[in-house]
Amino acid sequence: MGQETEKQKLSDLFPSHHLWLMPSGEIYDRLANIIEDLSKKYGGPFFEPHVTLLGFLPGTKEEIMAHSLTLAQTLQPFHIRLTDLGYQDTYFQCLYLNVEDTAEIMEANSQARMVYQSSRSSEFTPHISLLYGDYPREIKDQIISSLGKDLRLRFDITDIHLIHAESEDPRRWTKIERFQLVGSS
Repeated sequence: MGQETEKQKLSDLFPSHHLWLMPSGEIYDRLANIIEDLSKKYGGPFFEPHVTLLGFLPGTKEEIMAHSLTLAQTLQPFHIRLTDLGYQDTYFQCLYLNVEDTAEIMEANSQARMVYQSSRSSEFTPHISLLYGDYPREIKDQIISSLGKDLRLRFDITDIHLIHAESEDPRRWTKIERFQLVGSS
């Protein structure tokens, strides 16, 4: 699919709601600084570090809020481990850190799909993007070399964030609610 076709298909999906898992504290700051530095150096947009647990949520805002609360009451806090750097030839997966696909994060995605009765069939590949855009492979390889291997970080997930996205432009993404994970074992 060509770049214009991909962007047109994407723009047809907005406005939309998404569920994010976000680091906090020092890990958030470190990843946000990397994203900011890369966005300035390569002319890409700035966005907050996050793992999209489930995107393009179906339903009205009220239904989405109710489902988010239900999901948060179902899930227990868990850890996320970042592994290696990777990239694809798609705008939003241009350059990213893979997330270890532990039973906890895969179950969180499965629970989200069930609660939201999501019919989206895309495979869940947890990651934290570091750069959005369309860049040649050589640039991505240079960035990976410059970042090194010291990004194998671990952080706790204690809540989910509900995001409203007016468009594919991160400047038009807004956090509208945070739901604390309170599930019991």
